[in-house]
Amino acid sequence: MLRRVMLAICVMLCFAANCLAAGSDIAWNHIDLASSRTWVIIADVTSDDAAGTASEAIAATDFHPGYLMGVETKPDSGGTAPDNNYTVTVASAQGSALLGGACTGNQGNAASEFSLPLDPDGLGYCPFVNAPPTVATASMGNSNGTTIYLYIRY
Repeated sequence: MLRRVMLAICVMLCFAANCLAAGSDIAWNHIDLASSRTWVIIADVTSDDAAGTASEAIAATDFHPGYLMGVETKPDSGGTAPDNNYTVTVASAQGSALLGGACTGNQGNAASEFSLPLDPDGLGYCPFVNAPPTVATASMGNSNGTTIYLYIRY
């Protein structure tokens, strides 16, 4: 019986190690700039090995409802810099695009960039976000990274 239990534990550990060894990763954090009523959500993103993508909903502990004022991207440097012209999307909990294409296929791989959400007419606007949205990246390349800052005014 003990052998079966040990075997089952080994199989589970091997399976878990394989699941954690590959794929994308997004680590969440936040800063509350209370004096300006701004909540900054920080996403440290590492792209998927094969597809160059990452996608994850913001952790509830790092979210505060409010108006999405802007998005800043800061690409990693050196060998882990994302491919040039990568894409960042932010979708509401209901699946609506919150950036209006503001960061689609145009994020640089060398310098930080700040983008305003765009309405359908291409004008800046600030959508209200009432639940943790999903942040996704595409076309970043193999295991590359960037830091994404979401500025939410509450």
